[in-house]
Amino acid sequence: MEAVSKPLMGLFDPFSLTFCRFLCGILVLVVFAASRGRLLEFRALGRKTILLLCSMGVLNTFLSMSLLQLAVLHATPATAATVFCIHPVIVLAASVALRWERFSWIRTTAFAAAFAGVALVSAAAPEGGLAGPVYALIGAVAFASYTIIGKKVSGVVRPVTANLVSFAAGVAALAVFMAATGRDLVPRGLSGAGTADLLRFAHLGVLVSGVGYLTFFRALKAMPVSAASLIFFLKPVLATGFSATLTGERPPAAFFAGLALVVLSTAACLAMKRRSLVSL
Repeated sequence: MEAVSKPLMGLFDPFSLTFCRFLCGILVLVVFAASRGRLLEFRALGRKTILLLCSMGVLNTFLSMSLLQLAVLHATPATAATVFCIHPVIVLAASVALRWERFSWIRTTAFAAAFAGVALVSAAAPEGGLAGPVYALIGAVAFASYTIIGKKVSGVVRPVTANLVSFAAGVAALAVFMAATGRDLVPRGLSGAGTADLLRFAHLGVLVSGVGYLTFFRALKAMPVSAASLIFFLKPVLATGFSATLTGERPPAAFFAGLALVVLSTAACLAMKRRSLVSL
């Protein structure tokens, strides 16, 4: 997502890009839900479940993804992805605090190593100073919160219904924020965008915001919350590769040291899930 969205920063405000891509994601989900006869399933949801789903939308669409897009604006795609990747470790720390999983000194050490990796990546950021990494770190905390709440509701709500409700709430919150701050919901220059930019946006809206979230929510439903977060530790590796290919980014050695700490510490935490997981 980071490498694809970076070239769009000259066309979109970060909040506008988040708003538009999740609006596109909603359209994809509506088509999918209608084809499966699930478009109106939200009417059977209880008030508490709807409130949880709405809070997920605010945490993810409004806060986490907007902050991640701000991180992409102020830093390189690889830097934003690496710092954001710390959220699986935050999920594990929260799981221990909630007594979903047992305390472990190995996890504690891995958590400290992950933050050390984030510090290295932040110090090595070649553009924007600390602003991008800070935005990505706060976004990671918001996404970790979204993941934990998502696990709580995944057993009672189908993925397409959960995403439709949460996306709608997040987009509504974004619209209110953007109107209050004088931002355009849809960029005025979008009509003049080139084919490459339109394809990038389609990728973000259809694949990342539509298909990607359906897959992630299915993972939350089918496996432990820490295991579902496992897929994200590949994110900085892929983002670094895509950044080098698409944007010509050449991170310094300190960046790769931080990247290794984040990925290895996250992997170490997740590798222990089979021995320490407590039934949710």
